[in-house]
Amino acid sequence: MIEVLITNQVVGRAWLYERRMRQGKRVLVPAYLVLASCTKTGATLEFQVTRTASGLIFGESIDRYGKNGECPPSLPSQPYYALVSNTNKGTFCLRLYEPSLGEHNKLLGQGDSTRSDILIHGGPAMSEGCLIVSGGKKGYRPVVAWFKKCATEQTKITVTVLP
Repeated sequence: MIEVLITNQVVGRAWLYERRMRQGKRVLVPAYLVLASCTKTGATLEFQVTRTASGLIFGESIDRYGKNGECPPSLPSQPYYALVSNTNKGTFCLRLYEPSLGEHNKLLGQGDSTRSDILIHGGPAMSEGCLIVSGGKKGYRPVVAWFKKCATEQTKITVTVLP
């Protein structure tokens, strides 16, 4: 089993770009501490994620959910679950879901609206609600390597997102 805790502790800042490939305007956004642990091996990992979508920051999309489009916090004592997956571009990600909602891509948590396709993935931070590993490729590669070493498609992964 792998447990992931996405804290509300700001530990740095990350660049968020207006367009893909680090193009257009850019702004610094908070980066939050993430703690991951594998109960089977005892391995741990610390990394950072951003919770902000560039389309909202640069006024290109409307905030459908409030809270700047952030992933809603999970319910107390009811973490989200995650599946090892790939983005539509074929890169590694964790797909968050709540088992009580019946599908492996939907979550509600402490939010008011059910969301789908919420991922923890590498940039760019274009999608509303996703949690983006900060630090570019340099920050993303160790996260991918750790999860590929510790997780299979059958590994139970829980993700707690603090408010």
